[in-house]
Amino acid sequence: MIDALAGAAPFFLLQPLQDRISSLESIIALQDEKIAALEATASHQEENLLIQLQLIKQLREGSRKPSNGTKTIARIAKIDEILKSRGPTTLKELERTLGIDRATMTRLLGKLDMRRYDLHSRPGDEREKVLRLKAQIR
Repeated sequence: MIDALAGAAPFFLLQPLQDRISSLESIIALQDEKIAALEATASHQEENLLIQLQLIKQLREGSRKPSNGTKTIARIAKIDEILKSRGPTTLKELERTLGIDRATMTRLLGKLDMRRYDLHSRPGDEREKVLRLKAQIR
């Protein structure tokens, strides 16, 4: 019987170790799956971060550039407001009110729809120009 136990002893001693090794191998396999999932998530988040940074850059660049004609449109609206409230006004007075120089006023006059405005000389002084709104027919 001692011989039987002596032959079986290594089996009884090794079995718990083999069970423990199997358990650790299962744990390692689960950890490998978790690591693979985390790496996939990290890769996806990195792509999203790059997209977000590109969008932020586009928004910043867009906010720096004034949209075409914004100042011109605002100035024309201000001219309309002035002419409606004061009536015909000299170009010098419009320049002063708008805070612009003569060259800018000249460019602005080129943008006006002359079907709506009338530019003429002040009676008695051909050099002084007056802008007024034309009568609107409805």
